[in-house]
Amino acid sequence: MEGNVFDYELDDNFVVQPYMYEPEPTIEINESDSNDEESEEELDFDFAVENDRNRERIGNVNWCECRNCSAMPTGIESKCCMEFGELSEKLDGFCCITQHPGFVGNCLNRDVIEVSFYEFLQQNGPVGDEEPIHETYRYVAYRRLARWIWHRLAKYDRRVLPACAVTAIRAYFPSQQYTGYKYARDF
Repeated sequence: MEGNVFDYELDDNFVVQPYMYEPEPTIEINESDSNDEESEEELDFDFAVENDRNRERIGNVNWCECRNCSAMPTGIESKCCMEFGELSEKLDGFCCITQHPGFVGNCLNRDVIEVSFYEFLQQNGPVGDEEPIHETYRYVAYRRLARWIWHRLAKYDRRVLPACAVTAIRAYFPSQQYTGYKYARDF
């Protein structure tokens, strides 16, 4: 048998980060449109506006229709699977996306996540020894969920995942600290 994932010679400074290996966008960007300071301020403003819009959702689950969501730290992350139009077909007959066999098989099955992790390693290189495997598997599970829902997303096309699905994935692949949703900053 060939070596396992930990047989690679590792760079001590390499750590997997959320959204690190998203595909590059296919749109052209005008240099005049991408002033880093302005775009970062706009993103912070957008995040603040979205959070203000959903401020009443922070710290409670009154907004949850499926009864499987957890209270999320920000308003933008406080979104139930029932609020996603893209999931309406998949939700047919299910109270929550976390009950769908497709979700369980694609996002919570450790063997499926492990195979996706090996594909990730083949495309992006090894991860550091200090990188907790649960954290890496959680990122892979989030990516699989996004692909299952939206099929294909560009690097800067970030979308909030349903809180119930995030909660279920975090339960299977726990960590001491979670990053949460972030807008793309590299645009």
